[in-house]
Amino acid sequence: MARDFFSLKTALNNSGSQLPEARELYFRAHLESAFNKTKRSLLTIDLLFSSHKKSLNDPFIANLLIAKSKNHRRQFEYKQTAETLSALSNLIESSSNIRMDSVSQEQLKERVQYYESLENVPQQSIFQTKDAIIPTNKTAIGHLTMQVTCNGVTEEFVFDTGAAYSVIAESVADRMGIQPLNNDSIRINTHMGSLVEAKTGVVPGLRIGDLLFENVVFKIIPDRYLAFPSHNYSIRGVIGFPLIHQMKEIRIDHQAGNIVIPQTPVNQDLHNMFMDDLMPVVRLESGMDTLLFILDTGAMASSFSKNYFDARRESIIKKGQHRTTVNFGVGWAVEHEIYELTDVPFKIGNYEMILPKIQVQTEEFSYTKNYDGILGQDVLMHLDEMILNFESMYLTFNDKR
Repeated sequence: MARDFFSLKTALNNSGSQLPEARELYFRAHLESAFNKTKRSLLTIDLLFSSHKKSLNDPFIANLLIAKSKNHRRQFEYKQTAETLSALSNLIESSSNIRMDSVSQEQLKERVQYYESLENVPQQSIFQTKDAIIPTNKTAIGHLTMQVTCNGVTEEFVFDTGAAYSVIAESVADRMGIQPLNNDSIRINTHMGSLVEAKTGVVPGLRIGDLLFENVVFKIIPDRYLAFPSHNYSIRGVIGFPLIHQMKEIRIDHQAGNIVIPQTPVNQDLHNMFMDDLMPVVRLESGMDTLLFILDTGAMASSFSKNYFDARRESIIKKGQHRTTVNFGVGWAVEHEIYELTDVPFKIGNYEMILPKIQVQTEEFSYTKNYDGILGQDVLMHLDEMILNFESMYLTFNDKR
């Protein structure tokens, strides 16, 4: 089921005053979280629990605890995240009105243990005294990378808005002097649903261009999961969402070959993006359709999801070219069947473009099961400059020619 917070926002603005206060606050809490107003969402949830908890059923309470945990996680409040997830786990075990399979319950308990291991880690912080300029490079397979320095060691890391966590190769962590918090391995899910064993490391100080980050949490992954022998290529590390969203505004200038992080983000009344936990989701138009796409700078090309395929199956089979392809990422490589469409129109904000070709996935992946597709570099690098703002929640472009 699609998570369309834009439609929910419109509906609530039109009828919110007619709803019971508890129901209105419930929807407000989820909207505030989705549009990255995490502190406001936490206050709304606290108000709900203090004033209306007796009137809320278990599924509503569970959903509020999920939203609360997301807010704490985005604020790097690990102890509060662990406590909230633990309360959610206890509620699920004791309630007859909430259904969760044993595998999902076990994964939830593992997440509780993971955040409990971070309880004593201070909140991640960023230090910036001016507009920061970060030089970028492109790898042989098209990944956007930047230099990252820790303990005097500098490496090229991939800049990936589609990564829910930041990653570092085990050998690079050794050279940078990043020690695991303990010897316990954790299991992390890839976009394709496979599990990768990893450890957790905390970096006291990390420099990216003119930016200094403190208390950065990385998933330390064995090198073999980050190697792609067929492309003679390996990933040294990934700058994921926890670092990216703390930059507040990111201006990727393809012509200049750099990323600019303004000290003061620019407010624009576009509001075409929301957060699904740690994933940015963008609203766009394609022909007569209004669609929701995950924004993923780590994806080389955009693609439609199985949701999109199922809704338009006959038309896609008729118009598209059927073939088999291989997609790969951290810890996975999958061969699957797709359809390829040509000359597909996209409109994001006021900017229109025609994609010469785009894949349509015919298999469901956990990454995109709630959405219409992924926005990759063929769209995001289409114009001279891409602007991504997590304060006003928008994606837009500039054509400097």
